[in-house]
Amino acid sequence: MITLGERLSSARQRAGLTQDALAKKAGITRVAISKAEQGLTKSFNGDTLLKVATALNCSPQWLQNGEEQSVNWENNVKSCPQKDAFHSYPVINWVQAGLFSTAGDDYSMYDHDNWRHSVKYAGERGFWLEVHGDSMTSPVGITFPEGMSILVNPDKAVHSGCYVIARKKSTNEATFKKYVTEMGRSFLKPLNPQYPIIEIDDDCEIVGVIVDARWDIF
Repeated sequence: MITLGERLSSARQRAGLTQDALAKKAGITRVAISKAEQGLTKSFNGDTLLKVATALNCSPQWLQNGEEQSVNWENNVKSCPQKDAFHSYPVINWVQAGLFSTAGDDYSMYDHDNWRHSVKYAGERGFWLEVHGDSMTSPVGITFPEGMSILVNPDKAVHSGCYVIARKKSTNEATFKKYVTEMGRSFLKPLNPQYPIIEIDDDCEIVGVIVDARWDIF
């Protein structure tokens, strides 16, 4: 049975496009194209499907499941973005998070049997992590206790007050903290006051921004 990845690769080559060229034409990331062609994405969501099919000048039905659209059927409507659509992302460990900046396009590093859903969109390279330790456990207000799942968007721009995963380049260690700026300097701030604030230097790199957090009770 021909897969989405095989149909996508075939249509892309017929159109004479590289993965980068198709991504730019469709307005999505190259990683999304690469994941689909590798078989890591089994189906596109409605918005991405229409963008890719339009860029390749092919039928969305054929691209998604191999079915040809009837020539006698007038398709005079288009889908609207689903605000409550689910997005699936892999769960990775903290060692993988530390290596993400150098191996973020290598999706073979992920455990493909462990994916979680979210209504929040975390880009084409998003991933889940599980909070370890109590440095982000706050006695008041927002808190991220140990065991909570956090969704990371590696492509989202950072801003003061957001929550981030940061990596120490020299050791590839990853940490979860609040990103704050003050008088032109940037810091990683724990929510637990018993832990020290870390000033960001040249050895620190932001891996991604947290866009969702939840408890997985069941």
